[in-house]
Amino acid sequence: MTEEMQEQSKGFMQEIMGSIPGIDEATSFGQILKSLDQYNFDLIIFDTAPTGHTLRLLNFPNILEKGIVKLIELKEKFGGMLSSVGGMMGGQGPAANPEELHKKLFESMDGMKKKIEDINNQFKDPEKTTFVAVCIPEFLSMYETERLCIELAKQEIDIRNIIVNQVLFLDPAKPCNKCTARRKMQDKYLT
Repeated sequence: MTEEMQEQSKGFMQEIMGSIPGIDEATSFGQILKSLDQYNFDLIIFDTAPTGHTLRLLNFPNILEKGIVKLIELKEKFGGMLSSVGGMMGGQGPAANPEELHKKLFESMDGMKKKIEDINNQFKDPEKTTFVAVCIPEFLSMYETERLCIELAKQEIDIRNIIVNQVLFLDPAKPCNKCTARRKMQDKYLT
């Protein structure tokens, strides 16, 4: 393959990958997977995106695990047929031994499945992982924070603190009708 064809192929793959829903979450999770063994810190903070993105990121291991299990099942069902097809294709380079290629691929998937299980277990261990939600005292922010808390509880992920930002503190020396009305609205959500 010429250098130009390789560049076109690379660009095409990047374009396709960029159009896949959830690819941002997959990339983020891939980075976590890649560096999981390298962490040597007492505390790691992930400042995540808004609720929807965070929940998709946290659900990605489950989706990935289901996909890997399906691929392993397919390998068990059709492994022999895949080897035959690979052999009929003339096998050059690493594909010269299709059975060895498939073996390495599925060993890699088994390894990834194990890492996903390890990450899921770590996410569910309150001694290792907790979420701290940050919101503002307004309807939409409170609603999204509640949704996050419910989803994290369903996934057995600890969330014991919520930080409320942008709370207005009134200056009694300088009365302001707008400020008073805003704080009254904030009090409703703080309560």
